[in-house]
Amino acid sequence: MYKEVNVSDIQEVKMGELNSDGIEAQIYFTIENPNWYDLKLKETKVDVFIEGDFFGTIDQFGEILIPKKSKTTQALRVKAKPEAFQKLLGSAIKLFFKSELKIEAKGYAKGKALFINKRIDISVSESVDKEDIGL
Repeated sequence: MYKEVNVSDIQEVKMGELNSDGIEAQIYFTIENPNWYDLKLKETKVDVFIEGDFFGTIDQFGEILIPKKSKTTQALRVKAKPEAFQKLLGSAIKLFFKSELKIEAKGYAKGKALFINKRIDISVSESVDKEDIGL
């Protein structure tokens, strides 16, 4: 019997370099697979929000293996367009007085387990220390 795979929290956020194409960040999620078989995630589409403002989308099409009966941390890459990052920085006064930022991730991941297609809905909200993400 299939048990739901759980994407539970955000462990860490690492901002990359800002360039004319935008900025990339790595978001580390905890993923728990309670099943007795491995799950292969093949497609991920998750929108990321910082303090309620859209930041970027995780579009991952590489295969990610989630081992059976495991709780692992997986890094997913989010790409933010320059205007999204500029909007975030435009709220600098609001952000200056906060020690933590609310990061939300909403979307889905598609994969396979035992030759059966699975869809995992993702809805995670976490407060992260702003110094930890380089802001």
